[in-house]
Amino acid sequence: MSETGGMRLVIGLADMENTIQGTVTTTDRILKLTPPPSFDAEHISLATNDLQAILASLKQNPKAHVDLQNALLNKDLPTALGLTRSLGLTEDDLRAAGGGLWGVVVVVAVLCAVMLASDSGTSGGEAPPSDGGADAGTG
Repeated sequence: MSETGGMRLVIGLADMENTIQGTVTTTDRILKLTPPPSFDAEHISLATNDLQAILASLKQNPKAHVDLQNALLNKDLPTALGLTRSLGLTEDDLRAAGGGLWGVVVVVAVLCAVMLASDSGTSGGEAPPSDGGADAGTG
């Protein structure tokens, strides 16, 4: 077990419909990442570079990003992946720009913290009390 006590960052798409030989199925695509024992300035540098690359792409290709978001909303993963490649936002592209997977993880972790603080139900943004480790079915 890792030094993070088994905690994982979970990113996924749920209820993606597909038709196989006339039968409608739904699948979930879930990526579980075990974070390092601690983050350092290098991780923040990766995140900064990732955000700069994504921001530049958003500014230069707004229509393609609208198409990308709509492909995801329509559960059209092949189109979404093709757009991601054409926008130069693959892991290899981000790495070449000085970022990469752990930079994205830092950004997602910050967004999770913002969401948790917003959804805590407390005026001070404190985390809600622990329920003993329930994992919303992702374990």
